[in-house]
Amino acid sequence: MTLNEAETRHQLIDQQLDDTAPKADAVLLALLRQTPVWRKLQLMEQINAMTQTLALSGLRRQYPHTAEPQLRRLLADRILGRELADRVYGPISDEEERNAICGNCRACLSLGGFFVDE
Repeated sequence: MTLNEAETRHQLIDQQLDDTAPKADAVLLALLRQTPVWRKLQLMEQINAMTQTLALSGLRRQYPHTAEPQLRRLLADRILGRELADRVYGPISDEEERNAICGNCRACLSLGGFFVDE
């Protein structure tokens, strides 16, 4: 397959998966090209903040009786992985792990221990 054939094939796949009208795509692309880098970075920062807010909200629903510090640490474990989160924030003591779950709700009881390797 030549490079031109590969590009054509890629374009066809993109068109089949894309539900946006070509004119709308062209406008969006033009706007993105005109957007200054600082604004693109600002938008990415906002997307990251929103993603973290949504993730914490999901954790609060999943573990309704868990304190905020433990929820934030669980989020760090999920984002960074347990090993890196331990290196960045310090390891979790056995007492902290025991206190991280309420022991009353079904979610916490089924978990058996809040900070588990996933």
